[in-house]
Amino acid sequence: MTRSDIEKPARVHANGQRTRLRILEAAGQVFAANGYGETGMRGIAKEGGIILSSLVYHFGTKEKLFEETIRYHVVEKSGLETLFDPLVSGSARLTPQAASDALRKVVRDFLEVCHGPRRVPLLNGLLLHALTDGNRQACSLIRELVERPRQQVFERLRQVSPSLDRQDVESWFQLFQAEVLYLSVARALILKQHGWTEYPPGWLDFTAHRIAWHCCLPLGLPEPSGRVEWAPASAAGMLPSAETPAVESVTCVSG
Repeated sequence: MTRSDIEKPARVHANGQRTRLRILEAAGQVFAANGYGETGMRGIAKEGGIILSSLVYHFGTKEKLFEETIRYHVVEKSGLETLFDPLVSGSARLTPQAASDALRKVVRDFLEVCHGPRRVPLLNGLLLHALTDGNRQACSLIRELVERPRQQVFERLRQVSPSLDRQDVESWFQLFQAEVLYLSVARALILKQHGWTEYPPGWLDFTAHRIAWHCCLPLGLPEPSGRVEWAPASAAGMLPSAETPAVESVTCVSG
């Protein structure tokens, strides 16, 4: 057996992986733009410059391809699997202030992935369609993603608020999910409407602080540290036009 014969399976595997990623990137573009119902396998093949039989070989059906597209873009690329790490990681006992500050970081990290410089471009569109297009497996992936840390969150919050029972935390968790999912989808629509790509860091800091504080109140937690006041550069309170450089005033207020 020659060296070429030995290396051939590895090359075939690498080529297959590259093709698979090309398909997932193309599928993400089309599903995010059109949704599940309005997307066909031929359209995805055309978007990626890939023959239709290759899509069928790697994924079989459109349903399976949609599921794997959600897994790749929303679960793996976004880093949302570790979203709650600032709150649940570590063995030291949480103080109320540390819990508030950890929640602020959770919200800030989520905003960064959705709307900031580290954003996953297709995340918002795919989240929207995964939740509304009726694909059960895609919905299950999203639900598993956001609910996986629930038990750890419950245990950590009980450290700082022993009077909380499981129903309290369940209700709070649903409130938190609603807050952050609104930010991911609704604010993305505003960006798209105005042709912008991302929000400035000042807005991310300001919004993360306000949302985290709002989520701290039902838990009896203090305001997160480092309050941020943001003076928007536009009258609309969002972003300046594409022709006007962003000018923003950000003030950190202690306490």
